[in-house]
Amino acid sequence: MPLAGRLTFALIAVFAVALPAAHGASLPPTSASFYSPSRNISCEMNDGRAHVGSVVYCQSVAHPHSVKLGLDGRLKICRGGTPTTTHCLGDAGEHTPVLAYGKHITLRHFSCRSEQAGVTCTVIKTGKGFRIDRAGVRAIGS
Repeated sequence: MPLAGRLTFALIAVFAVALPAAHGASLPPTSASFYSPSRNISCEMNDGRAHVGSVVYCQSVAHPHSVKLGLDGRLKICRGGTPTTTHCLGDAGEHTPVLAYGKHITLRHFSCRSEQAGVTCTVIKTGKGFRIDRAGVRAIGS
């Protein structure tokens, strides 16, 4: 077989193998939410979700505070108030699951890990993010 024929055959074989994988591959989820096992911390992760964009939001009910993490790694931290009056807190959705200590959730651009010391969320590409616990929020990877 001439070189041109072998090259064409090789390209067709590559595409034939690659196409089923591409069509069969599922897209990563665009959102996730969870509680820490203590249920003090709750988080909502959005990664390109329609009308929401790409942001991670976590809150702690004890000593109310919350944090938002954008794709650029910037944090918006809110502190203070009481659980019933603070503008820092929202309500987690019904049937929000618990993310066990030592487990993590990864979307396309973000990853969050539940640990006994708190919840750590980062932008995967840069490593910038935060750790939230009952005492407060700390920036990481800055």
